[in-house]
Amino acid sequence: MIAAETGRTYLRYCKDAVIAPAGLTTSAPSPVTGTFLPYGGWQMSAQDYARFHWYAYGPQGIIGARVPQWPRAVIEGGADYGMGMLQRPSGARYNFWHFGALCFPLRLNIGAYAVMWMDDWSVVAGFNICTSADQRIALDSALSKAVFP
Repeated sequence: MIAAETGRTYLRYCKDAVIAPAGLTTSAPSPVTGTFLPYGGWQMSAQDYARFHWYAYGPQGIIGARVPQWPRAVIEGGADYGMGMLQRPSGARYNFWHFGALCFPLRLNIGAYAVMWMDDWSVVAGFNICTSADQRIALDSALSKAVFP
């Protein structure tokens, strides 16, 4: 869709529209994810991932500044999913979070977590295992308790 809409490859468009403006210096297609580039196939430092997350979902972010204008799907419990993140209103702003993983036995077992609470706290984590639902819940709970004791 990006190539058809912009006339540029996905990679070129991402570099021009997001990577350069966000100031990312370590982001590149991962050599082990193959065609999964649009589905989490980027590799970058944790600092660049945090920088990207703030650039996209922060209060002035390309997505975060205009959340109601973007398409999203309603999920039970008051959360929505849209533009790559779960989101829930929090006062006048939104909390954003997402777990992602590429789990292919004997080939690739990686994942990441990104969360932003009330424009004040943003945390990203990367891991080289495929986590269970219980592990993801425990990580989210531990981070939440650390930020909101």
